[in-house]
Amino acid sequence: MIDPGIGRLLVASLHQGIADAAPGRLDFYEHWLRPAEGGESRVSLASLGAVLSFLRREGQPTYDEVMARAGRYSAEWTVAAMPAFERRLVSRMPSVLRARLALRLSRRLVRGTYLASKTTVRLRRQSGTVAISDSIFCTLRAASTAPMCGFYAAGVEHMLRLFDVPATVAVAECRAEGAASCRLLVTIGGARREASAAEAA
Repeated sequence: MIDPGIGRLLVASLHQGIADAAPGRLDFYEHWLRPAEGGESRVSLASLGAVLSFLRREGQPTYDEVMARAGRYSAEWTVAAMPAFERRLVSRMPSVLRARLALRLSRRLVRGTYLASKTTVRLRRQSGTVAISDSIFCTLRAASTAPMCGFYAAGVEHMLRLFDVPATVAVAECRAEGAASCRLLVTIGGARREASAAEAA
């Protein structure tokens, strides 16, 4: 069983992220992430907190890679769960509308990871924000010297790209670092501008 507040999307994406980035450690983490058959074990907030704590001890490169991969998987699976007609409808819209709808869909991604989290999305022209209150990555840990929102930054950025909206997403504020909530900065077209600048150089 999985704690009703924890989304299966989070458990599955973390499991796959670890399998990709640290395959030799997957058996260790499955103790907490894969419930036993028959519902005898439970993926609880405590067990998820243990996973995040041990991942941090693996070191920053491994932790960041696991979270980035897990975030991208969460975006892919969120989009895959949409009805086919809805995906086709969004894909045919102008880029501005695609960006807005993709960011709104990121709320579904966040809620799919932890029901207690709330998301506020804003977009004006080429810049926007995604604010997340009660992020599960921050509520399960004490204050940190590094932001803990890489999962969501990677997920939102990949969500936009899945709808053919080049963008960059960066963590601006993180509750784990002492902020009131977690806030991501979204720059639409950022990746395309960076590529153009590199070619010009």
